[in-house]
Amino acid sequence: MADLILPLDPSQRHFGGYVEAMGRQYRVSMVCPQGRRGMVDLASFRCDPELSALLEARGVWDTLRARLAQTEDVEGFMAELTDVLEKVLRSCPKQDPPPAEFYSRLVSEIDAVGWSHLVSMNSLLTSVQLRERDAAGREHVFAVSLPSNYPHSPPICSVDLPTHLNLRWSPGQSSLATVLEQFREALTPFHELWNVLDDLDKHTWVLEPEKPSRSTTHRRVAVARHCSVMLKIDPRAPGDVPEVRFLGSQAVIGPLREAYERNLFRWNHSLLVRANLEAALELKLPSPATTAKADYSADCGICYAYRLQRDDAAGDGATAGAAAAAAVGVAGGGSTRGRSGGDDSGGRAAAAEDAGAIPDRVCDNAKCRRPYHPKCLFVWLQGLPTSRVSFDTIFGQCPYCSDPISVKFAQGRPTARKEGDELDLLDGRRQHIHGRTRERERRHDDEDSGRFHLFGIQVSLHPVLSPNRYFCIME
Repeated sequence: MADLILPLDPSQRHFGGYVEAMGRQYRVSMVCPQGRRGMVDLASFRCDPELSALLEARGVWDTLRARLAQTEDVEGFMAELTDVLEKVLRSCPKQDPPPAEFYSRLVSEIDAVGWSHLVSMNSLLTSVQLRERDAAGREHVFAVSLPSNYPHSPPICSVDLPTHLNLRWSPGQSSLATVLEQFREALTPFHELWNVLDDLDKHTWVLEPEKPSRSTTHRRVAVARHCSVMLKIDPRAPGDVPEVRFLGSQAVIGPLREAYERNLFRWNHSLLVRANLEAALELKLPSPATTAKADYSADCGICYAYRLQRDDAAGDGATAGAAAAAAVGVAGGGSTRGRSGGDDSGGRAAAAEDAGAIPDRVCDNAKCRRPYHPKCLFVWLQGLPTSRVSFDTIFGQCPYCSDPISVKFAQGRPTARKEGDELDLLDGRRQHIHGRTRERERRHDDEDSGRFHLFGIQVSLHPVLSPNRYFCIME
């Protein structure tokens, strides 16, 4: 596969090429932040419309993502992609090539809608990309996959919208013009939503998502150094108060949250979300026109990366611990143990799902303010002998200033913090820690009470007459 995928830039982080399976080639591209030998960022994976439509039609996207999440590098990524694709193509029923009428009808339909709407098509003319502009002049591209018995069977559309496109199709009457018209109608309800999101993208520093698409409805916006706010806009009512979550140091976000709650009643539905948010927070959000993004983004103090791409920090506690220990000069202090026990099944998939996360847990010490990925901080605290667990939170000390710091086990992904988005990997470690704590407490109680195990049998020692004489009871 190495000869089919090549780096597209000198840093060898962006890759592009072709995946070949069953004599067919499909164009793909991806981003690998750590180079060819690092894990591919699944969110950056792109493929041509024909392959996308094929995977969607066969319902294998979830399976493909799960398998790709377990790959270590670009070569492994391509090998898994090829394997899945070959199985999909083998399972597809063999069809005869479209008749000549198929091509003549397709050309006439493109003539009818206008060749200016055509973006691209594959070599067999069974998949085309069309473009349409909304009322604000924004260009939207969508893919249409045509079956061989088109137009008797409806095409499959892949759109970049917050909702699916429910295509209404009448065999013998509908055409590409019908598809384009319905797509144009589907754009209308989201005009205000995209006005709101475009305003945020243009006038604020958006930390997440890194490359937003038209289907994403959330933005993480920088408010101050080590402080940001996650906004989730309702597509049906983009002018309403969005779902808001403040992220960062409690010392910084505390006053901001109070100001927001104090001024929330002044929310003006005729204004954009950015203007209302600035009025509620009583400040001006940092703008790309006057500030640099580096002022509001800092690397994790444990894994030394801004975006979490691999599971090294959270999955390999020794790696994370060694990095942080070297940074702060830890010598002879608490141990920096890595993972001890627990089941790591599903860990790589969870890590890939969380790929791209940025540090959002900040030390509350005003002289420290070190940011951390929640996963990295969790593993660090898990390795400290002085850490303690209470319900779903682990408490310990900041790796740099030793001030108290805590992190929850079930941290949602920063680009989509919803209920049920807990990381299975962290849940497994939570159970492991609880079990380890209960075992430690049980052993301590056993030692105090004189109980021990002999050949699998619990034995209790009880003093008789004098402290130095005992009789035993088999339990």
